[in-house]
Amino acid sequence: DLFTKLSDSDESDLDDYFPSSSGSETSEYDITSDEEDSDCDYFLKDARRWVQLDTKNLQKRRRQKRYYITIFRHLLDMAIWNAFILRKKKIPNIDNYDFRMNLVERKLEKFHVTTPRSAKRQKLQSDCPLRLTGRHFPDLVPSTSSKKNASRK
Repeated sequence: DLFTKLSDSDESDLDDYFPSSSGSETSEYDITSDEEDSDCDYFLKDARRWVQLDTKNLQKRRRQKRYYITIFRHLLDMAIWNAFILRKKKIPNIDNYDFRMNLVERKLEKFHVTTPRSAKRQKLQSDCPLRLTGRHFPDLVPSTSSKKNASRK
């Protein structure tokens, strides 16, 4: 409908909203410029205002959440729920919280590691000096016969 209305209207009406491609006429309709023209159309002024608001309100791109972790947690939750349903058939007076706590306690007893694990990145204390023991600011190198001014190193 809008296309037929635009095609049936006079070209003079369309020139008000769609300027020609010559450089002098398009400069007054530039929506990215900051200066306000007195003969500029109301809608173009409104568009200029919205362009400025949109660029100010853009959010930074966030890191995408790893979807497979969410899927794994959901599947684990469903497996624990199914195990609870099967367990409740044998012991009807157990609730979900007690079942999960018993499950965690049994898994900790079975897979508990008694030996401490070594860190992946260990500091070589013999090769590296301790932090904040040395001088951390540039030293002043005095002037010599070939240099007129002192320099920092």
